Amino acid sequence: MHEAFSVYGQGVGLATARLPAGWRDRLIEVRGENTCGVSGLCLEPHDLLIAKYRAGRGKDAVCCKAVVAAGPVSAGALLDRLAATPAGPEDAARVRRDFRGRRPAGRTRT
Repeated sequence: MHEAFSVYGQGVGLATARLPAGWRDRLIEVRGENTCGVSGLCLEPHDLLIAKYRAGRGKDAVCCKAVVAAGPVSAGALLDRLAATPAGPEDAARVRRDFRGRRPAGRTRT
């Protein structure tokens, strides 16, 4: 798939993913011409980043920084979701680090 579409996707089991409360209600359906009529469910960007901030791996940090730079997420929403998730202070510190020097963004639905 990666070679054909330049996109890499990896499924993660519910026992492994560390997601914020309510994530199922925010899933986004992806379906289009390129999916051959098949629908997929993707995490809402804030929920995805919470899982990645909590994983704390180097590759996750790169992903988080890229998503923050692209702009589809807000620090406020991420911090709200962290508050609703069993997370440590290091997770909030990672969010704040990635938004350092950026104009504050408003909160989105949590």
